[in-house]
Amino acid sequence: MSPRARLSLLCLWLASLCVSSSVLAHETSVTYLTFTLASRDIQVTARIHRDDLAITLGRSPLERPTQAQALSASSRTIAYVSARLRVTQDTLACALSGESEPTIEPLEAPAFRLLIRYSLRCPRLIERLDLRDDLFFDLDDNHRAFASVSSHDNTRHKVFGVFDRTLHVDTRLRTSVVLREYVSLGTEHIVTGYDHLAFLLALLLSFARPVYRSQRIRRVLWVVTAFTLAHSVTLAMAALGVVRPPTRWIESAIALSIALVAAHEIHRILRTNPTSIPLERATTRPLIAALFGLVHGLGFAGALHEQGLPRSALITALAAFNLGVELGQLALVSVVFTALVWLSARLTRKALSFDRWVVLPSALALCALGLYWSAQRLFAN
Repeated sequence: MSPRARLSLLCLWLASLCVSSSVLAHETSVTYLTFTLASRDIQVTARIHRDDLAITLGRSPLERPTQAQALSASSRTIAYVSARLRVTQDTLACALSGESEPTIEPLEAPAFRLLIRYSLRCPRLIERLDLRDDLFFDLDDNHRAFASVSSHDNTRHKVFGVFDRTLHVDTRLRTSVVLREYVSLGTEHIVTGYDHLAFLLALLLSFARPVYRSQRIRRVLWVVTAFTLAHSVTLAMAALGVVRPPTRWIESAIALSIALVAAHEIHRILRTNPTSIPLERATTRPLIAALFGLVHGLGFAGALHEQGLPRSALITALAAFNLGVELGQLALVSVVFTALVWLSARLTRKALSFDRWVVLPSALALCALGLYWSAQRLFAN
C-alpha cells in the first residue's frame, strides 16, 4: 500500500472517530424539559441522561452513576436543576414548592435517563414568564435542551442552545378561556362551600312553610338577590385589594352568621305556638341576607386570592367568577328549596307541624354547627 493510501486511511479513521465522538456527545448531552403552567403553579419535568448526572451529584463529570446512585441522590439533582432552570415573573423568581419521587427511564443498558419532577410557585397569576436554561452548557457547548411549555390549550416548543438560553412566554388568556375557567371556579367554590350553603338554608328554611305558599317564590328571590348584591360588593373590593381583612376572623364570622340566623329562627318558633307564627316582614330577611352577605363576599375572595386574577382581563374574570357563584347558588337553592316545599306539603296533609318537625330541628342543628365552626376557625392554630 502506497504512503498516500496509508495517509488517506489514517485521515479517514481519525475523521470517523471525531464523528463518532460528536454523535455520542449529542446523544448523551441532551435534556428534555416539560413545563406545565396552571394558575400560579408550574410543574417541571426534566429527563436527564446518565452521563450528565455526575456533575449534579457533585462527582467528576467523567463518572457514570448507577441507577441506584442516581435515585438515592435525586434531591441533589433537583436542587441543581431548579437552580439552573430559572423561571422569573417580572424579575421575581418562581420558588420551588414541591418535589415528586424520581423515576428511571431505561435506555440501552447500561444507559438510562433520570426523570425528576418538581413544582414552582410564582408570586402571582401567570401571564408572562421568562425561562432561562443554564443546564450543562458550562460543561458541553454542544448540549441541547428540548423544551415544551404548555398553558391552557396551547403548547410551545423550544430548543435551548449555548447561545440561545432564554424563552419569553406570554400566556395571557383569551376572553373565552377566562369566562370558562372563572365561571367554573366560582361554581366549584359555592358547591364545595358548605358554610355559604348552610347560611342560605338557614335564611330560606321557614319560607317553605304553607303560610308562605302565595309569596314564597317572591320572598326567596328577594333574599337571594340581596345576598348576591351584597357579597358581590365585598368580593370585588377584596379581590382588587381594597380591603384585606384577616382570613381567620372572616371565616369565623361566616360560621357565626349561620348560628345567628338559625338562632333567630329558633326564637321565632319558640316564642309562640308554632302553628300560629305570623308572617315575617317582607324586608327582614333580605336585610339580614345583605348584612351577612358583605361578610360572605370577603370569604368568596379567598378562592380568588389563591387562584389569582389575570391583569389583562381583571373585570372579566371577576364577573365570571361571580356569575359562577350565582349559577351554583341558584341551582342548589332550587333543589333544596323544592324538597322543603314538597316536605311541607306532605306534613301538612298529615296534620303535622312543619315548623316543629322540620324547621326547629334544622335550625337547632345549623345553630350548633355554626357555633362549632366559628370556635374551630377562631382558635385554630
